[in-house]
Amino acid sequence: MNLDALSLGEWSLISLAGLVAGFINTIAGGGSLLTLPALMLAGLPPSIANGTNRIGILMQSTAATMSFRKAGALDLGLSARLLMPTLLGAVLGAYSASILSDASLEPLILIVLIIVALLFALRPAWVAPLHTQASAPRSPSGWAWMGLALTGFYGGFLQAGVGFLLLSVLSGLLRLDLTRANAIKVALVVPYTIVALGIFAWADQVAWGVGLVLGLTSVIGARLGVRVAVERAEWLRWLVLGAVIASAAAIALRKLA
Repeated sequence: MNLDALSLGEWSLISLAGLVAGFINTIAGGGSLLTLPALMLAGLPPSIANGTNRIGILMQSTAATMSFRKAGALDLGLSARLLMPTLLGAVLGAYSASILSDASLEPLILIVLIIVALLFALRPAWVAPLHTQASAPRSPSGWAWMGLALTGFYGGFLQAGVGFLLLSVLSGLLRLDLTRANAIKVALVVPYTIVALGIFAWADQVAWGVGLVLGLTSVIGARLGVRVAVERAEWLRWLVLGAVIASAAAIALRKLA
């Protein structure tokens, strides 16, 4: 992609989306609800926007994982045990997305973004039933493995809102407290995003320069997000919903113009 074709406004849109996405992804999830439409509004085809978005996800998730580990909140042993089904699902999901045409992918992206944003804002308990108090964690069961595999598939395919699904498994099925669930969530995202990014790069669906800018701003947002409690950021749900609806409308109007 020719980076010179992007205007200052489009670069600013991508940078702002990366900053807010990194923040949101770390404290709950859903940052890609902002970055995917931002990349599409900046002129990237849906397939390339989907692939490029993984650079920001990888960079901010790596930064968040390091911060959680430094704070002593990351259970590396449990993270390793939960990785394989998530990784296998992500490989299948990323490959499936890479072979779809833009004509098929764009309406799918817009529909999923709106549905997930509505759930995020209006029914957050349906998306991620969190246990904020300490409780005895459960050992991974067959349902948990299946949930991780399906979540990995969705994460590899589209990513937007995958943090909610991971938190649902980690907190809802394994009954991990909020801090441990968030730390393991970002730790799982790192390896499967590396694999997904490789698949999209193989399919020539990554704009590296744009992704680097998105990633750098996402890292800044992620470092801020690690220091903020979810309870203090309820207003972000409504920000995400409004931004997604506005972005979807702008993309649709652009197609009609």
